[in-house]
Amino acid sequence: MQKIKYEEIYFILTNSSYSELLIMPIYSSRSLKKLFQKLHFIPEKKFGQIFIINYQVCKRAVDALNLFPNQDRVLEVGPGFGAFSDLLLNKSRTIFLIDRDPKCISYLYSHFSLLSHKILDISIFKHDLRNISFLGSIPEKAKVNLIQGDFLSIPFPKVNKLISNVPFGISIPFILRCIREQPLDLYVLIVQREFQQHLCAQPGQSHYTFISALANVYFDIEILEDIPKSAYYPLPDVPTVLLRLSPKENFNPESNYYANRSLFIEFLRTLFFCKKKLLRNIAKSISMKNSSFLLRFPLFTEISLQSEFSDVPIFQIPPKELFALMETSMK
Repeated sequence: MQKIKYEEIYFILTNSSYSELLIMPIYSSRSLKKLFQKLHFIPEKKFGQIFIINYQVCKRAVDALNLFPNQDRVLEVGPGFGAFSDLLLNKSRTIFLIDRDPKCISYLYSHFSLLSHKILDISIFKHDLRNISFLGSIPEKAKVNLIQGDFLSIPFPKVNKLISNVPFGISIPFILRCIREQPLDLYVLIVQREFQQHLCAQPGQSHYTFISALANVYFDIEILEDIPKSAYYPLPDVPTVLLRLSPKENFNPESNYYANRSLFIEFLRTLFFCKKKLLRNIAKSISMKNSSFLLRFPLFTEISLQSEFSDVPIFQIPPKELFALMETSMK
């Protein structure tokens, strides 16, 4: 399919019977279908391209951020066609909208440009990834900062809150990216229900994995509501949940948990690969097969065999005990 440039999309939308779609956020499947047809856009579920069309769900999600208009800088990951974006606009100081799809960014550029000309005085800036790569960061250039790129690989802008309808396929990398960056004040996320069960699982439960242990250490998690499938277009294959994540005391620059978070991620990944095995058996296996792991944690085998948890399966050991095991394994 031939690519359409930003300027062509702007011309199509502002000089057609579809220009009314630019004025208001799109909260109906009918309007989205019209837009998709005009832009030759085919949503791909494998990339998480399902769009919320329920205004009340969007409003409650944005309200969950507890925004202050003159203070908060908000990052929205995967804005799509702006269901959250307009609601964020008047409630925050600055918004950063990151989407990997050029047609979504083109639409948002046209949408905010038209709003600026007809209704509001909005400053808009579309960042160039080449400049971002050169600068090493995403500077605040306007009220609305648009970035076409992959959230997992581009620099983090200087924001204090984040909202996202998280694509199902990157749920784990998404959370890991948030943990590896400096903590924000709040994260409001829509995630697949199964992933929420992993995030909230406690030691010993069937859904407890390495991502459960990380979430347990770094976040307080509130389940705000289940979202009906009818709130989306196209309809998702699985149910979703609205969450609010608040950083725990462990997730601050003064904490050892913060300083060693990347090591802890690596440590947990290795141990939870065989989460039902006893700690002592994992230690013996690693001592024979994983020399790179032992270079970073040279005392792991010895400490594990002496641990009070040596005869306990990994998925039953509390995450704070696993962190302590990691720390003593490095000494």
